Amino acid sequence: MERQGGMGKQGWLGRVRAAFKKTAGRAARMMWTGRGNQGGLYPWQWPLLPGARFDYEREAGDPTANGAVAICLGWIGDNFTEPEMIVEREAPGQELREVVRAHPLASLVANPNPFYDGDALMAATAMSYSAFGNAYWFKARNAAGRVAELWYVPHWQVRPVWRDGGSEFIGGYEYRVDGRVIPWSREDVVHFRFGFDHRNPRLGQSRLWPVLREVVTDNEASTLMAALLRNMGILGVLITPSDGSVVLKDKDADALRQQYRGRFTREAAGEPFVCAAPLKVERLGLTPEELALDKIRNIPEARICAALRIPPMVVNLTVGEPTRTFSNYGQARRAAYEDCLGPMQRRFARTLERQLLPEVGDPRRERIGWDYSRVSALQDDRTELFRQNAIAVHGGWMTVNEARARVGDGGSGHLPRVRVRLPAEDERGPQDRRLHPGHGRDAGRHGPPVGPHRPAAPLPARQAAGPADPYRQRHRSEPPGGEQPLRH
Repeated sequence: MERQGGMGKQGWLGRVRAAFKKTAGRAARMMWTGRGNQGGLYPWQWPLLPGARFDYEREAGDPTANGAVAICLGWIGDNFTEPEMIVEREAPGQELREVVRAHPLASLVANPNPFYDGDALMAATAMSYSAFGNAYWFKARNAAGRVAELWYVPHWQVRPVWRDGGSEFIGGYEYRVDGRVIPWSREDVVHFRFGFDHRNPRLGQSRLWPVLREVVTDNEASTLMAALLRNMGILGVLITPSDGSVVLKDKDADALRQQYRGRFTREAAGEPFVCAAPLKVERLGLTPEELALDKIRNIPEARICAALRIPPMVVNLTVGEPTRTFSNYGQARRAAYEDCLGPMQRRFARTLERQLLPEVGDPRRERIGWDYSRVSALQDDRTELFRQNAIAVHGGWMTVNEARARVGDGGSGHLPRVRVRLPAEDERGPQDRRLHPGHGRDAGRHGPPVGPHRPAAPLPARQAAGPADPYRQRHRSEPPGGEQPLRH
């Protein structure tokens, strides 16, 4: 009986363990929403923007055809390819990575196929990614199955597919061309996505979708201004007979409309108009000054630029004109690189490390990055750079050669770290408080300036103390006789 009871207890514990494992397995299994292969390119697409009763999405059409959007995307395409893509490899026993020259991935991206270069590939990818949140590359393979070519594919021709029931995130892709649907393996596609679309997490989030109202507003303002200029500034009018008892027939009304249009629009604007019957002309609508067309476009432009992370003054839009100066334009360009291009390039690098590097490199030791050393907008100001170097050299934190190398002047020989004593304010005379052009670099550093008729002042006694100086005790490589001024 005890043995049976023990076996019963063991069977009860076994059933508990089995139930726990079954529950844990269910909890760890990920499920995704969605109906596989149903709906259009964007299933569950909301027909209206929040708070709107008008379909701005349909009215906007292709948002890249908007003037402000096209200008911003053009700037992204022009500047995205300025830094060079590089591949870095971890060196054994070193913390820093070394750049791999002529890496297969960098070479493949630089020359993706026989018909266009890497700049065209990356510019198109960045523009599609910025506007719609998705960009795709197709990997064309050779007979051995290796990736031989890369092709940019417009986002509207590709969509991810998956099994029904939500048990699979992405099973593959469909490519639509000329009415045909061509299935693509998931391994043959590089999918760049911006975050996740909350309506379909298999796709990226479009930056422009929340500002489609602003896109439509800007389009309408452009259309109104073009219509006014096309009509030579003549607003819509209402023409009626002065005598209320006179009724114009349809034929007469059409003739009067054509005659008025031919006299007051386009090249005929300003010509005299003679009418046999007295007419009353009333203006309809508001004038451009009353509409404030010069200001009505500022808000759409500002929000479109904000959505794409580009300061308006960088792309020369009207909203950025009041605040643009020569001094802050460089800062705005730097902000555009840091807020728009930099994060995008980091995401591209991580995507390529997962979806392309395993086939042409070593993802365990190699990383993809960008060389920003030649990007002019990210370079330090020369005046500020020289000021920093001077402080570092004077403080002993940098050698002269290191400072010269930092500004692009290699120099020759070895110059030790030196400290230059700057005379205190009370030790200098009026002539010492300014740098005389003809007295060289050492002017004002150790007393009166050195000129052709004035001998150099001797160093102070405390400066020639030698080993008593704690700085000299830390730098035994200095020449004897104390710290010396810079000499070239």
